[in-house]
Amino acid sequence: MTRSGALPLAGALLALGLGLGACADQAGPTDSAASMVETAAPNLLGQIEVRPGARIGVIYIAADNCPPCTAWERDIGRRSKSAFLAENRALRIEWTEIRARSFGRTNLDADWPPEWRFVRERTNVRSGTPRYLTLVDGKVVANTLGTYDFHDRTLLLLRQLAARRDARS
Repeated sequence: MTRSGALPLAGALLALGLGLGACADQAGPTDSAASMVETAAPNLLGQIEVRPGARIGVIYIAADNCPPCTAWERDIGRRSKSAFLAENRALRIEWTEIRARSFGRTNLDADWPPEWRFVRERTNVRSGTPRYLTLVDGKVVANTLGTYDFHDRTLLLLRQLAARRDARS
């Protein structure tokens, strides 16, 4: 593509809502080079090593200016946040929330606790919320963006990983 053709293409992508720095439920995925948006958790599960006693967790990245984040937090998965977090505790799934100031800039040091910055560096997460990073023993095994697939993919994967870990213990 010529240099002169790049600008109109970028403008067209932004007009379609496919540009960088968008709320996931208002636009397409961002950080395409770093995203590993899963199409089916069962297919991914077979590729993930889960040892007995493995630490399984999710980092939820939200933004203050993200309406889908606010709606999702209000009724996390069609139930209360306390019930959701209680299930995670029962399954021994660690839950971490990162709150960015803007869905367009989720990579600012000020928004990330120092102990989790290594995850941001490994995934090159720069923008887009709500985002769910699934970890097994500190290794990112899935990076999903948006609320629509949370129950069908992220939550399903977390439950399957926990069941696999517990079956081997």
